[in-house]
Amino acid sequence: MKVRVDQRFLLPLSQYRLHDEQITDQWSSWRPAVWLVAAHGGAGVTTLACQIGPCGDAGGQFPVKDDSPLCVVVCRATSHGLEAAHNVVLQAQGGLAGHCEVIGVIVVADTPGKIVKRLTHKIDVISQLTTVWQVPYLRQLAIQDRDDGLELEIFPWTPDYHPEVKRRRLRGKTKKIDVTSIVHPVVADIAGELMALARKRYVEIFGLETAPSSDNAKDNDQPDQEEG
Repeated sequence: MKVRVDQRFLLPLSQYRLHDEQITDQWSSWRPAVWLVAAHGGAGVTTLACQIGPCGDAGGQFPVKDDSPLCVVVCRATSHGLEAAHNVVLQAQGGLAGHCEVIGVIVVADTPGKIVKRLTHKIDVISQLTTVWQVPYLRQLAIQDRDDGLELEIFPWTPDYHPEVKRRRLRGKTKKIDVTSIVHPVVADIAGELMALARKRYVEIFGLETAPSSDNAKDNDQPDQEEG
């Protein structure tokens, strides 16, 4: 079955290993379990990748040279953003993204308030193709979402993350959350669901809970040497 993809929204395939190019810090030493892929410029991938520890920032390209094949597309809740995300999902499902597999889309609200009906309809269309998570407009993250080359001051979610502040104490007070010391509950929920889905897919694909390392694979392929 052929999939029609709007050529204007096709993402390029990476020409090099993205993980090797990551800035060296405590998180980049981890091989990303999932790559966040920007459907368009300004999608907010860098901010989300900083807050969801196991995810890597692939920018606006598919990481075809890396070991981890699982990707989540990120877009803004705008007509252009959703159209771009829709086509990027179709690109991957149509076999035009190498070994990469899109397991979901994160839609980031572009403004405060409810998303207009015509946009929610487009989100429904995308949700028929893959899992969709929605991040409401969060001022605390919006002011961190910048492209000036400066390090983002965001507290990262990890699989063993346990917020010190009780959820019931956060009700009605999310506007006051300090994202430099705690993961926003909405993002924490998305991160947990995303990683659970990723582990399930890795078990189905590799029989492991994460992608196998290409270096390990090469080592396992070499014959044992006889002792002289």
